[in-house]
Amino acid sequence: GIFFYDVERSTLRGDSVTLCGAHGFLLAYNSETNTVTGCVSSRNLGNGFRMGEYNNTVTQSMAVSNVTAGIYLDLGNGNSATNNVSTSNGGAGIYLDLHKKATISGNTCNSNSYGIAIQTSSSGNTVSSNTANSNSFGIYIASSSGNTVSSNTTMSNSSRGIWVYAGANNTVTGNTTTSNNYGVHLESNSTGNTVSSNIAKSNLYGIRLETNCDTNRVINNVFNSNTLYGIHVVSSSNNAFSQNE
Repeated sequence: GIFFYDVERSTLRGDSVTLCGAHGFLLAYNSETNTVTGCVSSRNLGNGFRMGEYNNTVTQSMAVSNVTAGIYLDLGNGNSATNNVSTSNGGAGIYLDLHKKATISGNTCNSNSYGIAIQTSSSGNTVSSNTANSNSFGIYIASSSGNTVSSNTTMSNSSRGIWVYAGANNTVTGNTTTSNNYGVHLESNSTGNTVSSNIAKSNLYGIRLETNCDTNRVINNVFNSNTLYGIHVVSSSNNAFSQNE
């Protein structure tokens, strides 16, 4: 593969890595403000692209059929993944772990285990205008707070379109989530989240709040043609629902 160790302000353009025994592209150990553009990473035993540190960008690249994540951002701040295609990877199309203030925008993340996953105290990240279709889970936020998920499309995921698990103070707004089991699912101590101006249709449940999901706001959403319930609340309290249809 290609490994940047303590590298700054450099560009990888149009490179390809296939069948590597580790990660296809790795930027780590004080590697900052680098750009990966127009590259292809496929069928590697690790992640397609893995970036930590600060202000690195992967854009207009492809991550296909890697064993773990297509694009993995960890232990960093201000990295971005924009306008990439990340499909058929064993883990997530795009995976954030212990990451702050990332920009995840304009990506296509289909046919992975998770389309986009944000986990482990990741905060202040923006996930916007992505497509996450035909995964097990479209967009997943776990044990993370203060993230914004907006203007994404999640369709035909076998479980959940957008899933917030033990997440607090996240904003889910302006998304379209169709033909999943759950359009939007807040679960297990997810508190203080705002779910607004989304369209959730043709799911089994439009939105479900389950198990100590308290003090959330669900406002101005459209829940149409869902098989069982548009809004379903289980063992949760002090939530506000208004102007939904």
